Amino acid sequence: MNYKLLYNPFERFQERFLISVGIIALIIGALLAFYFQARFDGVLDLHFVSQVDLWQTFADQAVNVVCLLVCLGAVAFYMNKRTRIIDVLAVCLFARIPYYLLSFFNVNGLMVKVSEEILKDPMGITTGNIAIPHLLLLLVFSGLSLLAIIWQLVLLYNGTKVASNAKGTKYSILFVIAIIVAEIFSKLLINY
Repeated sequence: MNYKLLYNPFERFQERFLISVGIIALIIGALLAFYFQARFDGVLDLHFVSQVDLWQTFADQAVNVVCLLVCLGAVAFYMNKRTRIIDVLAVCLFARIPYYLLSFFNVNGLMVKVSEEILKDPMGITTGNIAIPHLLLLLVFSGLSLLAIIWQLVLLYNGTKVASNAKGTKYSILFVIAIIVAEIFSKLLINY
């Protein structure tokens, strides 16, 4: 297996293919979010809620992709004036795929129930008042969430780098700033 495809498919596939896969994944991700009551309410955020409307899940996805596109597009254009916006769009759509899979954790509202249990007794983790299966679920979810965020960031970093032909420390610093700005703007837009 070619592991490079997992962290940098942008060197191998055309932007049309990546955009097509990204749009299909966005639609499936929004439908999963609706079905499993998840809100991707920020570029790097996922929260499970007791109720969500279908339009909200699509709006969340659209805002996240647009915020990434604007912020990473600005970095890409700064690094290389000949960067094509379609290449950056392909990156923004495709890189979110690993994150969509986390919706499955809220089967039958399980994550919402666990969250409510913890909120009722915040010290329950230290006193042992939280059921072991719930604690294990939280640990697995936290670990997989961290991996999904890292994978998403690696895809965004590598994809924007390929799209703009960027190199060096300047690109890395600008990338980090762009992700932080995209997260802030996505949170503000989704919450208002």
